[in-house]
Amino acid sequence: MSDPLPMAQPLVRRAALSDDVWTVIRGLLMSQAISPGQRITIERLAIDLGVSPTPVREALARLESDGLVTKQPQRGYRASPLLTVEQVNELFEFRGLLEPWAVGKVARKSGAESGALLVAEVADARRTFDGSVAEPYRQVFDHDVRFHGVILDACGNEQVRAAFERTHCHLHMLRIQSRAPVVDATMAEHQAIADAISAGDARAAAQAMRVHLSESRQRALTLLQDFIESEDAS
Repeated sequence: MSDPLPMAQPLVRRAALSDDVWTVIRGLLMSQAISPGQRITIERLAIDLGVSPTPVREALARLESDGLVTKQPQRGYRASPLLTVEQVNELFEFRGLLEPWAVGKVARKSGAESGALLVAEVADARRTFDGSVAEPYRQVFDHDVRFHGVILDACGNEQVRAAFERTHCHLHMLRIQSRAPVVDATMAEHQAIADAISAGDARAAAQAMRVHLSESRQRALTLLQDFIESEDAS
């Protein structure tokens, strides 16, 4: 075996550091520790995180592609504003077209196999939430991404998956819901979807997804309105 390249280890450490910084800043944005619309100073953030400006700059570039920050020429970065009421409604209209069709296809195509994965995911999430969770919004986010990811993967349509991912739906919804994750309701709705897919019942799976999306939209709109009112009052 040849000797490692002289720069191999520094490059690995650099990549790991960049990923860590990205994870931390994303968490600050998702929890609104960095408020929507707040200006982000690279140098200040680097000092706070105890790193050089380079990994912060790299992380912000990635977060811009995720729609969590915006960059203005000569003015630097700002945290993206929360979605508007109109944008939330548009996003859920899109999901209402996409996801009921996707779960119906999964129920017909691989109901037992995919359903078992989804049931296991819900069970694992319930066990997590039964304990003491310091930052529940992160757990809700991770579970929701995994759950809907199983469905989109099993659907087998890369165009559908890519279209969904371009919306950055989970990221935007979590920013709205981070202060008040509704764990019990989400788990019950996911369980209903998983059970219908397990039974191979495409119609019931699609209906369960419609109910889940309708309830999720209402929760998001309620929390968004609360945020708007609190901002107006401050």
